[in-house]
Formats: sequence, structure tokens, C-alpha cells
Amino acid sequence: MILKIKNLGQVKEATLGESNLRVIVGDNGTGKTLLLETEALINNHFKIESSIMAEELYSFVHDDIKMDLNWKKLYDYIRVFRSNRNASIQLKCTFSIDEESFINEKFYELTRKIESYLIEKVNKEVLLAKETPLEIEFVDLPDLIQQETVDMEFQGDGEDCFFYGLIRGSIAGIININEIEKMDSNFANASFLNNDGMKIKYLTIADIKKRFEEEFKVQFLNSLISSYFAEKNILFLPSERNLFMDNAINRTLYENSINRSIEGDKDFKLRYSEHLFNKSYLEFKNVFKRHGEVVNKIISHHPLEPSLRKLFEGRPTFDENGEFSDLIKDNGQKIKRELFSTKQNRLIPYVLIMDPMKRYKEIIIEEPEAHLSLKSIRQFIGFLKELLRKDYNVTLTTHSDVFFTHLNNFILNNSEINVTVYELKNIADQSTLEEKTKGEDGYEIDLFSKELDMLFEDTLDIQKKEN
Repeated sequence: MILKIKNLGQVKEATLGESNLRVIVGDNGTGKTLLLETEALINNHFKIESSIMAEELYSFVHDDIKMDLNWKKLYDYIRVFRSNRNASIQLKCTFSIDEESFINEKFYELTRKIESYLIEKVNKEVLLAKETPLEIEFVDLPDLIQQETVDMEFQGDGEDCFFYGLIRGSIAGIININEIEKMDSNFANASFLNNDGMKIKYLTIADIKKRFEEEFKVQFLNSLISSYFAEKNILFLPSERNLFMDNAINRTLYENSINRSIEGDKDFKLRYSEHLFNKSYLEFKNVFKRHGEVVNKIISHHPLEPSLRKLFEGRPTFDENGEFSDLIKDNGQKIKRELFSTKQNRLIPYVLIMDPMKRYKEIIIEEPEAHLSLKSIRQFIGFLKELLRKDYNVTLTTHSDVFFTHLNNFILNNSEINVTVYELKNIADQSTLEEKTKGEDGYEIDLFSKELDMLFEDTLDIQKKEN
């Protein structure tokens, strides 16, 4: 997804694309958080609404989509599933769209309509305003493909349901066998006769096709739409606000009581990023309350646990409520949370990355260098490398020249990573997002160059005066 934004608070213009690692550099108050809050809100919208968009699109072009699937094999699978609730099967399915179809025109039309809706939503949720001159545009919208063959996977859950999904798009649905059997109670008995000796009609391959064809086509459209908007679970770790985890519950509960409405308590508002963080935190705690022992075992084997343990300089432990309670050092020493260092307190929110129920793939960390020493910054860069190696996408914001120098060296030493670096430049109280070009020495940030030049000049002036 390439997102173009204009007039977002102090941000005059910005275009944000996608990369495995994105770095946004800018001074305080230039709008870094506003940009990422807006992008996160849009992602969360499509995570919920893309299926509705697919259904609406299908209503316009249903006759233009053809589907080639071995319906007999699906029919046979459903029959097998009645006696083996763990049965699975994988089928090839080809979807094709007529060349004369208006599907792309309709897709663009629906997208423009959503842009208008999102402007209202961002005004309300991010800018906390009723109306602003905000503009949002999805750039370089794709043409929906004419033909594609995908794998369809069907997997029983051991009980009464089986899941299906287009593996290409990771779009899943759930079918209850009881629903199918209601279509014809004699589905499994082809030789059933009534009292007059007449054969009773039973569920056929054609019936199965009629039941599922439309649903599969909508799911396919959903996967096409999702592949562009790429909705995913985002963990948003705001800057200083994520230090106040103990206060998160009360603030979130209070926030819910006013429903984040414009007409609510204007003296008490959470930023959208803080709302997202608190929501993630409470979900993590709720999982622990229900499945604490299991979650602890999963976390102990999480692929990021070793690198997080190294970053914390100890193994994090949790109580039955999901509270980060202690650190166990390699020598067995236990450090209570009340005695954590500033660095360890600063890093507490990072444990949310290991939430087994969320499987975050996008991590946004604002000003990760805050409260970290030079040594700790170097340790964080090591953790960042592990995040990227484990296929997480990471977005970082910073206004620290030291931290960015570490990042710059990291980028130069890991050329295989897909990286985009931006600078939010502020002129006359308005910011413009500029994508930086990588040179032989990495990326040059104008903000740092200017400030360091001024520092150098000031130092020279002082030395001249002393001489």
C-alpha cells in the first residue's frame, strides 16, 4: 500500500510506502506520530472491512468471475469429514475474470469512496477534530488480475467444523458440517428409500457447488484486495507513553466509557497510538488470565525469547495476571520489577511482541533510543536484526543522531534488507516527508548535519573567546 497524505495536522504532505525496515527521522513536533497513527488506523480499517468491500465488489461483477475447481473432490472430502473430523485436503483452483469486465473501475470507485470515509475517521480518532482539510489517497492502485491459480486448503478442527482458505491470501472461512447436513438430511445415504419405495433426493455435487461457489469467489476478491492493502496485526509502541503500563488499564477502561467520541470528555483523550498500545497490553493480560501456564510455555519457546532475554539482560517472568513481575539473571539472581533499571522499565512493552494470540508482523517503535545508553543502543540494534530475520516488518522513529548513526551502519552492513529512510522536514511550522537516497556512506539527514554544524561553530566561537 502506498499512502499519500496532505494537511494532516502540521504535516503538509507525505507519501508512505512499505518496506521491511522503515526509519522516519524528524524533530520534535514534526508529525511523526500523526503519520504512523493514520497509517495504523487505515490498516485496522481494512483488516475489518476488506471482506465487506469484496462482497460489494462481487455484487457488481459476479457474472464476470469464473471458477475452475474439482467439485467432486470437495464433495468427497465433506463426506469423509463426517467420519474423520481431522481430515484435510488441498485443491487447485483457478479464478478468471472476463477481459471486458468493469471490475477495476468498480474497485477504484469503491476505494475512492473509502478514502472519504477514512478522512472522517482520521479526523475523529487521530486528530480529535470534527473537520480538517485532510486529504488521503491510495497511490498506484493495482489492476485486479485476470487469472490466477491458487491452492485451497481444507482442514478439520477435530469437532464439527472445517476451515478453508486460499493459501495465497491467507483468507480463511469456517464451515460447520451441521449446516451442510441441514441442506439434505440424507446427504450420506444415496440409497435411502421412502415408504413407497421411491428413492429420496440427496445432496449432490451440484448442490455443493451452488452452496460454495459464490463464497469462494468473494474470498478470492478479498485476497486480491488484501494483497494491496496488506492489513496485518500491528503492535504500536509509542514513545514516553508506553512507560506508564500500570496506568493503562484505568485509562483504557475510562476511554471505553466515553467511546472515543467527539462529544465525550474533551479534557481526557487518549492519542490513537496510546489507545492501540493499551488495547494490546490488555489483550495480553487477558490471555494470561485464561491460559497463563500454556502462554508461559509458548513464550519460553518463542523465537524472539533469546534475543529479548539478551536485551533485558535476564529472562522475563510473568505472574498469573500477565504482569511482568521479575527478571531471572543467568546466574539465577531474581530482580523484582520494582528494582528494574530505567532501561529495563523502558523495554517492558517489548514483551508484547511475543503475544501468542496476536502474531504481530508489523512493529512500530517510537524513539527506541530513549533512556538507553550507548551500549544499550548497540544491544537494541542486535535485537532489531533478529526482528527482521524473523520476518517482522519494523518502523522506527527517531531524532537522535547517535542512534541514527548506529542504524546507518546497520543498514550498510545488511544490504539484503529492504529499507526506506524518510526525513520529516519542517519549514514555517509545516512538515514535508522526504524519502532519502542511499549514498556510499548510507543516508545523510539534513537535520543532523545542520545541528552538528551549528554545534561545531558554537564550539569554535567559545574556543576563540578563551584564547
